[in-house]
Amino acid sequence: MNKKCEGTTEESGQGCGCENELNPYVIPEINKDGFKRFVNEKEYDPEAHLRVYTLTTVDVIDGKIHQRGSAPNFKGDVMTLSTCKHDMRSTLYKNYWNEGEKNLWIAGFAKSTLRKKEGFSDSILLFLGKVKQIYKTFCEAWNEFDENIRSEKDASQYPLGDLYKPENVNNYSKNHNDYEICNSHSHKDNGFEKDVSTGLIFVFDAEKTFVFGPKGKEIDDKEYFEEKTRLDGYLTERNRIDRYGRKTNLEDFINGITGE
Repeated sequence: MNKKCEGTTEESGQGCGCENELNPYVIPEINKDGFKRFVNEKEYDPEAHLRVYTLTTVDVIDGKIHQRGSAPNFKGDVMTLSTCKHDMRSTLYKNYWNEGEKNLWIAGFAKSTLRKKEGFSDSILLFLGKVKQIYKTFCEAWNEFDENIRSEKDASQYPLGDLYKPENVNNYSKNHNDYEICNSHSHKDNGFEKDVSTGLIFVFDAEKTFVFGPKGKEIDDKEYFEEKTRLDGYLTERNRIDRYGRKTNLEDFINGITGE
């Protein structure tokens, strides 16, 4: 169900200057300081399954990396992925999570046009995170999240929210007509129906998710990194990789981004 944002105009559904306009926001730092300890003490399974993909919804504004899309969503002190990478999420759920393999990681790099911006290196890692939970429907996710998280991610209130509010909290539906979305949402006219029908809301482990903030994490040894994770191939094999992400294991990835 469409829902007009508070403060939007009736004619356009676009923000009138209130907080509910489709405004990009600065990517925050989440557990950035814990990354060094995580790597040095090897607090991970080296054979853990990892998917790597490029974020196309980020841009540089005033020298800082901003998120102008709804996925991943960095609000509410917990990262979620629920409105993008539908094929990748479906594959990870079907072939790994649903088969008992719960040690799944996802990494996101800045898009190539951002990497060419002045002051940024060729390779910018935006986040690395472990999937903690996968909810099958938005209703299930809504019911499980506490009010603080819901209020930050609510797509019926925020144009970049990634949590669709169910009209009936007892209806675990995958029909978009059973959920609310504000008129100025980034997916209202392109993506809303697919988001809901896919479901599979990925929630990341706050203790093992690292978001590197408005400058990202520059990868110094690009040649080594490409050799270990095939980043170059990842960036050029657009059709297949854009849908499913690049597969690798966590140890090779970490060795690559740390230059070891």
